[in-house]
Amino acid sequence: MITKKRKWADLTDILCTHRENDAYRVDRLTQALEGGDFINITSNDADAVIYCGDFNTEPKDTPHKILTQYYGLQDCHESAAEKLYTCFALENTYRECDGDTNPRAKIIDYIMFKSYFEARVSFIRTVPLRT
Repeated sequence: MITKKRKWADLTDILCTHRENDAYRVDRLTQALEGGDFINITSNDADAVIYCGDFNTEPKDTPHKILTQYYGLQDCHESAAEKLYTCFALENTYRECDGDTNPRAKIIDYIMFKSYFEARVSFIRTVPLRT
């Protein structure tokens, strides 16, 4: 029997989503379950999966926990040296202005991944926006 030990992914599935931001939390729960099931069903042959987008849920919320704890996706934010706020962040030009500080800043956009070989996030950086 010959086995191949891979150092790099031969096939990576990349999925992008934009989850609804409505008053019905059950919608986001259902969308998290559907997303995780879709990854499991369609990525059988992939060595790695990248799942990114606007999830409209925070790290403490159940949809995030479903994706990370139940489906085993890793959140790149967990490897970041500092919080990378994506909603109402000062760096975000599509926010309502709160002056120099913003108590409403939160994380709702993600890059998550699942790898079937040893993988880690080596760095995360923010890109300055053009003015």
